[in-house]
Amino acid sequence: MERKITPDDIRKSANEAFEKAKAMNEGTPDARLDGVDPEKFGLSITLVDGTIINIGDTDTRAAIGGIARIPALLALMQQTDNPVEAAEKSDVGAGCGCKRDRSIKPRIPVGAYSVRIVSAIEPNGDPDSKWNEIINGMISAMGSTPVLDDALYKKLTKINIDSNAEDVLADIGFYLYDDAAPSIDLYTRLTSICASASQLSAYGATIAAGGYSPTAKTQVFDSSIAPRIVASMAAKGPHRASYLWLVGTGLPARSSFSGMIVGVLPGVLSIAAYSPRVNDSGISVRGAAAIEHFMNSLHLSAFSGEHIII
Repeated sequence: MERKITPDDIRKSANEAFEKAKAMNEGTPDARLDGVDPEKFGLSITLVDGTIINIGDTDTRAAIGGIARIPALLALMQQTDNPVEAAEKSDVGAGCGCKRDRSIKPRIPVGAYSVRIVSAIEPNGDPDSKWNEIINGMISAMGSTPVLDDALYKKLTKINIDSNAEDVLADIGFYLYDDAAPSIDLYTRLTSICASASQLSAYGATIAAGGYSPTAKTQVFDSSIAPRIVASMAAKGPHRASYLWLVGTGLPARSSFSGMIVGVLPGVLSIAAYSPRVNDSGISVRGAAAIEHFMNSLHLSAFSGEHIII
């Protein structure tokens, strides 16, 4: 079934969602972040035709945190012709993947399964080449360059060391494809990259458009990879809230402890929101509310079966 919505419809719903969420004052910035203005709030939408709608503080950069899983998985999938193999290497939904008791969960400050993804990226034993592979892919899909927050990276690294992250994974036999220390460090560095809501909506729009960048007007990666990335975003959504988030919004998405959220509606658009006021699960209160209102007001869902025409 086809349904038409106009850019004006989208712009109106986005403004309504922004104003409604802006009135919310719940949540506080994550303790790992310094000098954050809790009142910053931005909402950015990029359509697959290249139309951009920015409202509020969409140029404010913040750490991508758990969103880093997306470019890492994308880099891994580009290195294999078998998407199921890539999914197996990331162990999406497959439990611990430990050599011993699979009921034992890997409790480390950074995402253990995301660490596994970067460990599987080639070439083994060369974290700098892995870094370049992931970052260059981000820049191509985003159409601009994100920035590493070196101070945050150092702080998160110290947290990993104090938490004995490497030893924790070794003690439970958590399987990695490369050495633990550089793999943990690489993913920690990725989570410390800062991007704005406008950059992330442009990045997400490339996924929504099947690997074609609507802003750069170029094919960035093979179209067959895009639905696999969206599926991963649906399976591993915003931190500790995947099920409720999907039911409430119908939007595959990822979130960061910084207050960033990015979602992808295949074939239609990407939406990104930023507000550092996060709830107990580390999800932006204003950002989540704005995206939910936007999706529901336009009756949009990745699972509706409708063909949306803009």
